[in-house]
Amino acid sequence: MRLALIGLVTALIVVVAARAVTASPDPPWPGGVVKVWAPTQGTIDTMINAATRWNRSGADVHITVVRDRDRADVIVRRDDDKLHALCGRLCFGYTTVNGGPGELYLRESLDALRPLSLWVAVHELGHVLGLGHRAGHGCSVMAPHWYDTSCPPSMGRQVGSVFDPRCAPATVDIEDAVRLYGGKVTRDPYCSAT
Repeated sequence: MRLALIGLVTALIVVVAARAVTASPDPPWPGGVVKVWAPTQGTIDTMINAATRWNRSGADVHITVVRDRDRADVIVRRDDDKLHALCGRLCFGYTTVNGGPGELYLRESLDALRPLSLWVAVHELGHVLGLGHRAGHGCSVMAPHWYDTSCPPSMGRQVGSVFDPRCAPATVDIEDAVRLYGGKVTRDPYCSAT
């Protein structure tokens, strides 16, 4: 019994503890600095909130939304015809960024700050940072589809709090970003569920 209790306490300490990790020698964005430009106020609000999620995740990244399109590394576009040509009619977002300047496409209907638009923007910024899709149905913003994860965004019209969507990014997504950029992983047990 005592051994089981010690094992349980040790497991809880491991889950709750933050750990420092050294950055990859070749992250896609040296220093984790990425500048993003967005075309409309709704998209700007969504991208600022998505950038804040990554900036506060524990990974050593600094994503900013800039006013001057010429200073941006990533240009956000809202063009459903181009988006559908790139990834199909069920696609909500796509990025052409691969470790350098490029474009990030968001579905035109995502031009307001809502849980789904924020989830898609955090997902696409994950790709910008160099993260790929995560297989399976565990809690991850890097799931191939927003509906294919154990922690999907709500379908509400408004982002109600910092917890909606709560797991954008999720613990496994932050771990992947920390492997690339360094930083500390802080685990949220809710966002660590498989």
